[in-house]
Amino acid sequence: MSGAASRKAAAAAPAGLTLDRLTVGDIMTSDVATVPPDASLRDIVDLLVERGVSAVPVIDREGRVVGIVSETDLIDDDRRRVSLPRTLLFGAFPVPERLLREAALEAGTLTASALMTHRVFTLPETAPARTAAEEMVQRRINHIPVTRAGRLCGIVARADLLRALRHHWSR
Repeated sequence: MSGAASRKAAAAAPAGLTLDRLTVGDIMTSDVATVPPDASLRDIVDLLVERGVSAVPVIDREGRVVGIVSETDLIDDDRRRVSLPRTLLFGAFPVPERLLREAALEAGTLTASALMTHRVFTLPETAPARTAAEEMVQRRINHIPVTRAGRLCGIVARADLLRALRHHWSR
């Protein structure tokens, strides 16, 4: 093995061990931005932008996760079911005012329960961080709500995993 290859292998080993030693609770963000099922599209967008996050868990009154709304859910026309014409963005053709009003009204009536992904994968805070990484890759998801006794207590994003690795390497 070349010097560069052995350094790379040596650097990779501690990273795996780091995720094996940490729990989801160790790396999660506990100040989670959340919304209720009746939150409006506008409120969700405002919260995502203000908090600088790309997804919010939808929780019921008891704090249980009932869904998650991500940026993808909001920008996908089919998921949003909002009929704003794409030509509006490019200014290629005039858009009838009636169509704009209808789209704006529909956007105002869409709620988290209509936009969210209903089947949400969660992990308990005691799960290994490595499990979160593996599940994110396998399921092609970017966020995992974290639970304690069935209630939301945090969220793990891919960035949280990267921060854990960086913290380990900086020691």
